[in-house]
Amino acid sequence: MHTKPTYLLALLSIVLTPILSATEFLTPQQIKDILATESKSQTTISSPKNVLFCWSKPDHPKHVHAYERFAKSYAAQISEIENVHASAIEGYPTAEQWQSADLVVFNLTIKTLSDEQYATMDAHLDQGGSVIVVHQGLVQRQGYDQWAERIGLAFSWDAPPTRSKWGKGDLKIRLDTKHPIFKGFPDTIHVTDELYWNLQSGNKGEITLLGETTAPTNSKRAAAAEPDTNKWPAFWTVEHAAKDEAKPGRVFCCVISHPNEIAFSSSFQIVMMRAFAWCLDESAGAFLKASK
Repeated sequence: MHTKPTYLLALLSIVLTPILSATEFLTPQQIKDILATESKSQTTISSPKNVLFCWSKPDHPKHVHAYERFAKSYAAQISEIENVHASAIEGYPTAEQWQSADLVVFNLTIKTLSDEQYATMDAHLDQGGSVIVVHQGLVQRQGYDQWAERIGLAFSWDAPPTRSKWGKGDLKIRLDTKHPIFKGFPDTIHVTDELYWNLQSGNKGEITLLGETTAPTNSKRAAAAEPDTNKWPAFWTVEHAAKDEAKPGRVFCCVISHPNEIAFSSSFQIVMMRAFAWCLDESAGAFLKASK
């Protein structure tokens, strides 16, 4: 395989930087060790894969929620890998786009979805397709109960006390380091980011929590309320029962990455690259190893 080193050379340059950026939740040595481990695994893609990254127009300040940049940047990075084709599209995929995709990534604002749009997503998951939902993609203004059914957990706009909450602050996220997405990570990562919590749970599929944290106590929004000591999901997966002997439909969800500095950090990119690999049932080495 010949993989252009655009992404990983950027990672390696950070590995060699002696001072850790405040936006990184892995140390340079941890990044180096993870890359070294993955370099020993399979570095080719078993069959052609088509990935769609969905984005919507800006609706937040420039330093957060870079939907279009996120979609186009990550699409360009993984398109450098042999046997992977990735593209960035505005909005929700058409039925034809769902049919041709192996993985669909949502980092965007969704106002509402129709029954027909949900049906195309269901068909994708029923046939063993996969979905990734990042931060704002968890929030849908209407039909959030239906969104939760597909992605496991979603932001709820119900009346209190079941309405979801959000706040920014310092998060200590306890990880399941036995899962391949977080293998080699420390048991706990520390990141200053935005959390959504008290999310609505769906009943379809098997939810596996990969990371939990308490609500941020140092945010202005949280300061006015009583301390919340509950553990809330930060990362999770869902596996949907497949039809016609297909493999299970896979979903990975991530609450963090509100600031652009986090979304494009080397630490977060390792999470995303491994999530792509897990969703596509491929080796992470194919996404993380630079060509020699």
